[in-house]
Parts: sequence; structure tokens; C-alpha cells
Amino acid sequence: MRAKLARQGMSYDDFRQQLNDQITADKLKQREVDARVVVNDDEVTRILNSETYKNRIDYRLSDIVISIPEQATQDAVAKREALANQVYAQLKQGQSFEQLAIKYSSAPNALNGGDLGWKSNSSLPPIVLDPVAQTPQGGVTPVIKMPVGFFIFKVTGVKQHGMPQIVKQYHVRHILIKVNELTSDEEAHQKINSIRDQLIKDNGNTAKQNKDFIDLAKRYSEDTSSIKGGDIGWVSKGDTVPQFEQAMLKTPVGQISEPVRSPFGWHLLEVTETRDSNLANDKEKAEIRQELREMKAQMLYTEWVRNLREMAYVKLNDN
Repeated sequence: MRAKLARQGMSYDDFRQQLNDQITADKLKQREVDARVVVNDDEVTRILNSETYKNRIDYRLSDIVISIPEQATQDAVAKREALANQVYAQLKQGQSFEQLAIKYSSAPNALNGGDLGWKSNSSLPPIVLDPVAQTPQGGVTPVIKMPVGFFIFKVTGVKQHGMPQIVKQYHVRHILIKVNELTSDEEAHQKINSIRDQLIKDNGNTAKQNKDFIDLAKRYSEDTSSIKGGDIGWVSKGDTVPQFEQAMLKTPVGQISEPVRSPFGWHLLEVTETRDSNLANDKEKAEIRQELREMKAQMLYTEWVRNLREMAYVKLNDN
């Protein structure tokens, strides 16, 4: 590292000081700016329901840029175009986009395989958006000529906003007896069976069974959910460990599962109800909230820096 810094004309001590200054600046920004950012639910809902958002499509893009030098001759431009077409041909033959970006692209993101991150359709100029929109995920656009160079884009991801994502969810509560140094697997298994016996003795009385499960979870469960009677809320496929999920999927609503062994120990679970839920709304609300937060933070930061400069200017003139 010291050798690399030396090649860049920077001493190790200067680098450390610069790093410390950056850390201090980040902490100051967090205290003075980030803590003041507030995003309310109405703002999020208004954007979510807007036609602009519903028509928004985000593309995860990478690019390879074969730049055209300033004041390049026609012959030089033709050579750059030939190189771009050569790269495109290699891509169509199945060569790695990332490796070709590192090798040929003159863009600053070349060493990252050309990754540009997510771009909304409204942020892309028509000359880029049109071919990108016609390119399937995983595909590459033809060579696009622009004043500064020849571009090839790869579409690595697509997100269509406003589209429902309906999944089945399960409202679950459970009782966990952990297996550890103090409780063997056999002891935990016996204990969970004993608890199950207490629950199913009144299987016909749903109201009493519900009360019994809550009471027994509070008394015996070693999970943090015990304080809530074992209630872990709404669960989707993929949210839990496989053993727990399999039991959840096959246990009828209102019935007690067989004892289930997971990496955490032995469980009993009950599915109290199911529903079809649109997870896209929750996910998109979180994304909108984050975007608003970043936008507001940037605006506050710009204002904060401007105020600091004005204060420094006043103090300088006073002296």
C-alpha cells in the first residue's frame, strides 16, 4: 500500500490524515444533516400512487464505452467504430461483458465490469432508452453512436413498478425448546412432546386451544417471541429455515404441527390464518422512502455547506 501511495505522490502520513479528515467530515454530516431528514408516509404514498411512478421501469445497466478523441479525424472515428463493432461481435459470441469492459472501455466504471447500477427509464435519453427497452434481461444492445463515443449496454436487471407481486403469507406462532449444553436433543424432544400433549387434549375447543398455546408459549418457549405468546407475525416462503417452512406449509390452519427439529432446537407451530398479500407495495414503499431520504439529505447537505461558506466569508471579512 505504501508503494502504491508513493507512486501517486502521497505519503502514508498524509493518507492517514486525509482518511481521518474524511471520517470526521462524515460524522459531522451525519450529525448536522442526516439526523434532520424526515420522510413521512403521505409523501411515500403520493409518489407510489402517481402515474409517473406506475409507468416507471428501472434497468440495471453496464456499459462499454469506446471513446472518440476530441477533434478526431474521420479516419480515427472509423477505427473507433470498427473496434466497437469488434467488441460487439465478441459479446455475441458469448465472451464476458465484464472482462471486455475492463479490457476496452474508457469509462471510469470499466474496472467494475462497466456496472452503472439502476437507472430509471425517465433518466435515460431516447437514444439509449429505445434500444435498452428492446433488449431482454441478460442481453446487450447494438453499438450506439453518440458524440463522445460508441456505447454498448448490457441489461442485467429490469424492475417494473406498480406491478403486483402476490404471495401467500402465514400468520404463525410457535414454541421453541432449544438444544444446547444444558438441554440435550432427547430432553428437548421429550419436553416439546409433553407440551404438544397438553395442547391437543382439547383439540375440539379452538378458543381454549388458542389460550393454551399462548400461555404455554409464554411459560416454556425459549424464543424471543415468547413474550407475545409465540406470535412471530406474517411469514412468507423463504423467511424461515427450511425445516420450519416445510412444517408451516403442511400444517392446516388452526391445528398444531408435529414436533419440528431445526438448527435452533425443537418447535411446535400453529398457523392461525393465511392471506394473499401484495409484497410489491411494501418493497416499493421502502425503495421510495430511501430515495426521498437520499434526495432530502443531499439538499440539506448542499444548504449546510453553503451556510458554512457564508459564515466563513463573513468571519474573513470581519478580520
